Amino acid sequence: MVHEADAERVRAIFCRFARLKSATLLARELVAANERNRYGHVLDKGVLYRILNNRVYLGEAVHKGTSYPGEHKAIIDRKLWDQVHAILKVSPRKRAGNARPRPPLC
Repeated sequence: MVHEADAERVRAIFCRFARLKSATLLARELVAANERNRYGHVLDKGVLYRILNNRVYLGEAVHKGTSYPGEHKAIIDRKLWDQVHAILKVSPRKRAGNARPRPPLC
């Protein structure tokens, strides 16, 4: 069964990450808003990466490193998953450089 409130939060995290393209900026937003998971843990950068890499949200089950089609409904569509993981494939140092403000050229 899908817990709709948690599913909505996960969708929002995936969408926001796709827009920001930075786990650091998103984690700062989530910590500033005092967002917590259902177990009471602050949604920091480590938790954020676990959420973004959790194939269960894609409707799959993982056993010993191999993913299989799950019996549950996906809460993230494949297109958004692929978009987020294309961003995650880029080096974190390059992504950090893109997220930093740039000084004026003049």
